[in-house]
Amino acid sequence: MLKQMKCYMTMVLIFVVFIEIYVTFSRHDANYRNTSYNLFESSRHENRDAENIIFLSFNIRHGKDDRGKVNLNKLIYEIKETHAQIIALQEVDRYMPRSSFKDEVKEIANKLGYEYVYGETINVMGIRYGNATLSAYPILKHENIIMPSNSIEPRGILASCIDVNGMIYNVFNTHLGLNAQERMEQIKKIKEVVSIPKENIILMGDFNIQLEGELFLDFGIDLIDAAIQTGNDDIYTYSFYSTKPDTRIDAIYTSRDIDIKEYFVFPSEVSDHYMVGIKTRRD
Repeated sequence: MLKQMKCYMTMVLIFVVFIEIYVTFSRHDANYRNTSYNLFESSRHENRDAENIIFLSFNIRHGKDDRGKVNLNKLIYEIKETHAQIIALQEVDRYMPRSSFKDEVKEIANKLGYEYVYGETINVMGIRYGNATLSAYPILKHENIIMPSNSIEPRGILASCIDVNGMIYNVFNTHLGLNAQERMEQIKKIKEVVSIPKENIILMGDFNIQLEGELFLDFGIDLIDAAIQTGNDDIYTYSFYSTKPDTRIDAIYTSRDIDIKEYFVFPSEVSDHYMVGIKTRRD
C-alpha cells in the first residue's frame, strides 16, 4: 500500500513539473464558442458627471522578477504608484507552481482594496492562468470570451461593465497570441465583441504586435490608440532582444467619446513589460 502511495505521489509530482515547464501545460478544452454577448444589453445608465479616471494596462509576467523570484509586494507597490482605479492585468497565475501557488489576482486586489474579475484561458485541475480586471468601482457584470487559437496557449478577452458613479464603462482586457495569422483571427473576434456597446469603450492589453510609428491595429470600428492620440506612440513598453524597451506592444484603445487627458508609461522592476495608463477628463 505504501509503495502504491509513493508511486501515485511521484506521478502527481511529475505532472505538476510538466505543467510548470510548459507554462500552458496542454491545450485547454475551452472551445471557441459563439455567444450573443448579452453582457452589454441595458448597460447604459443616465450619465452623471464622471470622475477623472485612471485606466492601467499591465502584463505582470506572473509576478516574477528577473531573478525568478515572485515579488507581488513590489508589483502591488508599482501599481499603487500609478493611482489607477481600473486595471487590466495579463499573465496572471492562480495556484501555479511557478508562482508559489499564490492566488495572484486575489492577493493584488485585496491589498488594493479593489473588486476583481478573472478570465482564465487555461485551467488544469484548478491551476489557472489568464487575465484579470480590477476596479475601485462596482463591476456590474463580466464575461470571459475564448478567442480562436491553434496554439498551445489559448487567448481570451475579458469584458466588464463598470459603474463609475452612474456612468458605465465597457472595459475589455486581452492578451493576443504570438503567431501573426492567429492574431489576425483574434483581432476579428475583438472587433465582433467590442462593437456591441456603442459608447464608453476601453480596450486594454498586450497585443503582441509592434505598434510604434505608422503601424497601428485596425479593428474596423471607430477606436483610437491613446498613444497616437496624445502623440506618445514613440514611447516603448517592451524589450525585444534588447536591454531596454525598443518596441510598443502594450496599448489602450478608446471610443471617441472618451476624453483622454493624459497618457503615461511607467517602468516595472518586476515585469518585463512597462505599465501603460491613461487619465480621462471629467465631462
